[in-house]
Amino acid sequence: MSNIHVSINSQLLDYIEQLQASGAYSTKSEVINQALRVLQERDTVYQMRLAKLREEVQLGEVEAKNGGFSTKSPEEIFQEAMAIHKINKLNKNETKFHAESETRPT
Repeated sequence: MSNIHVSINSQLLDYIEQLQASGAYSTKSEVINQALRVLQERDTVYQMRLAKLREEVQLGEVEAKNGGFSTKSPEEIFQEAMAIHKINKLNKNETKFHAESETRPT
């Protein structure tokens, strides 16, 4: 294992010492090593998400070039979705009503 010397502000040093004093870590080096592992993991996840986002943007660009996009405004799309939702809800209630009336004795 290599040794390096770093400067740390007093707030971070206090935090490192608190973690060590709690018994969670035996040494200050363990605290720093764990912090760097967490940072490395976070950066890896960030890079994976960024790559996925770039891939999705490229797919969207290809779709747009092939005519796979809408000329409607976001408001128009929202209104259509709400209308479809309302129709589906009405159909569901109508089906429920018919099912109930068929099971009632006459």
